Amino acid sequence: MTLARLAAWATIIAVPIAIVGIIVAIPPKPAPQSTPQPVPQPAGPIKKATRPKLTPHDADMSGIRYHVTWSVDANCTEWQKGVGANVKVQDGHSCDFTRTQVKIGESGDPFDHWNIAVQAPSDVYDVDCQKGLSQLFEDETDGENNRHKGVPEGTWGRCTGYINGGDNAVTVTAYYRVLR
Repeated sequence: MTLARLAAWATIIAVPIAIVGIIVAIPPKPAPQSTPQPVPQPAGPIKKATRPKLTPHDADMSGIRYHVTWSVDANCTEWQKGVGANVKVQDGHSCDFTRTQVKIGESGDPFDHWNIAVQAPSDVYDVDCQKGLSQLFEDETDGENNRHKGVPEGTWGRCTGYINGGDNAVTVTAYYRVLR
């Protein structure tokens, strides 16, 4: 090999080694240092998003009072037949008939006691009772036009009274409130 060729080969080998050496020898530029900026703080305390407070309403948007109504014969026979056929019939309903034969009024006629209730989805605040003929309310009166106030008991609306024969229906209407 001639000296010129040897010099050419040396150049071919030396130049890449030199470039790699330069690349390795030159350290990379450091990233510019940024000074941390303070995070802006809101003026005043931070408030969490809150839902509007629910309030009780006794009527829907069209003004109709929320209620459940149930009519049943005061001696509970039809209701008992229904429960015998399907136990779920008693869900939300209660009909108790007790043979008392208590003598009420001047006539001294014997009366039996009925206790009828219906359950509402929330607390009951008012109860209306309507009875049939040959019945009296718990206070031994006919009420006004066969109507009388019942008793709210938690989620139940209850009507009680007396029956002297027959199986006229008693209607219980329980009024309740809804949160919205």
